[in-house]
Amino acid sequence: MPPITLGYLLVLLATLVLGGAIATIGDRLGTRIGKARLSLFNLRPRKTATLVTIVTGSVISASTLGLIFLAGALELEQIQGRLGKARSDLERAQQAQRTARRELNNIDRSLQRSLSRQQQTQQRLDRSQKELARIQTQFRQARDRVAQVSRRARALQGEIQNLQSERQQLRGQLEQLDRDRQALSNQTATLSRQNQERAAQIADRENRLRAVEGRLSDANRRFANAQDQLAFLNTAVANLEQEFSELRGGNVALRRGQVLAAGLVRVNDPSAAEAALDQLLREANRVAWERLRPGTEERQAITLTRQAVQAAVQQFQDGREYFVRVLSVANYLLGEDPVLVTLEVNPNVMVFEQGSVLSSSQVQPGLSRAALRDRLELLLAQVQFRGQQAGVVTSAIQFRRAEELVDLLLWLETQRSPVLLRAVAAEAIATSGPILVAFVVERDGRLVYPPALVPPNNLAPPPGIDPRPGSDPPGPPSGDRRPRISP
Repeated sequence: MPPITLGYLLVLLATLVLGGAIATIGDRLGTRIGKARLSLFNLRPRKTATLVTIVTGSVISASTLGLIFLAGALELEQIQGRLGKARSDLERAQQAQRTARRELNNIDRSLQRSLSRQQQTQQRLDRSQKELARIQTQFRQARDRVAQVSRRARALQGEIQNLQSERQQLRGQLEQLDRDRQALSNQTATLSRQNQERAAQIADRENRLRAVEGRLSDANRRFANAQDQLAFLNTAVANLEQEFSELRGGNVALRRGQVLAAGLVRVNDPSAAEAALDQLLREANRVAWERLRPGTEERQAITLTRQAVQAAVQQFQDGREYFVRVLSVANYLLGEDPVLVTLEVNPNVMVFEQGSVLSSSQVQPGLSRAALRDRLELLLAQVQFRGQQAGVVTSAIQFRRAEELVDLLLWLETQRSPVLLRAVAAEAIATSGPILVAFVVERDGRLVYPPALVPPNNLAPPPGIDPRPGSDPPGPPSGDRRPRISP
């Protein structure tokens, strides 16, 4: 039973008991006063008994009210106690609600950060998968190029051996003719005409020997170039294999030799050299931090020796334009820092003029599309190799139109006579690159492709293109006609 109900019952019971007791006492007192015929306040005995009865009823009422007041006071005290406890419970509940609300907000923020990290991780995984697919494609292409260059090298080696054998035979014949000439010189005058004829034969064979030696020298030169290209492609394949194995691990954030920042720097005020270099280093630090710790607050991630910085700043003092690249020294995993970097500073000068022939190749009719595609890939590999040898830092090959190779391939499939395919510089190429390439095709010394460059009646080739089939590409010029960009 609740405390309030029990209190009411006790008060009611006490009121009944006390009222009954007081009524009994008042009745007996009134009876005795009436029998004794007592008088109070000069009242008659009957009225005195009535007064006693009234007083007794008042006492009953007063005692009842007192008990009720006492019970109300007790109940009020209990209610106030419960009210204070309820207020304390309410404050604790409100405090717990605020705490829970703060924890809920923290959980929401943690959930948002987790979702953001998950999205970034998924994006990095997608980029890694694309990069892996690109590396695999490049690896297959480079392996095919190595196989093709190896086949060409073996063919050239066989041709060199044949030419050497022919040279030995011709030398033997020449020695025999020399001996015959010495013998005939002792003969009579009647044999002088025969000696003259033999001398003519010897001169003819000497000319043939010189021609064979020239062919042999040309073959040796081509064989040396093929060996250089083979070494270049073997190095590229080894690098691609290493990158392929590292990318398969899925946690390589930076590769060795990766360009973190690059730009053209030219300072006229020597005091601004270090500020121009610092701008590139800040960009490299931002790129390295995004690769190593994506989604976190940027801090210092790269390290560079003071000697390298001073050497670069000293080099900038001459006021020339330089192409500067910030390169990663080694491979770095996600979360790994600091990153050791190095500076590659090259004077930005013009390496090839517009129209310079970068590479050329004879194309015979009747080749399949796959063979033509291999010939074009080999031609582009030679262009890239020549650009690196000439000092072009960014060796990426670009075209004015994305479909230029497809158009050339379709045009070559329709030809029914041999043509000379040349890759030329579409515009002036500087040290900073890129290598913008255009294709021209000649037949019998006349330009026949592309149609937009073919002059009327093939009277003259376009400016900057040497139409002679056997001409060597021009060497790098000394000037630089590219627009200057100051930091």
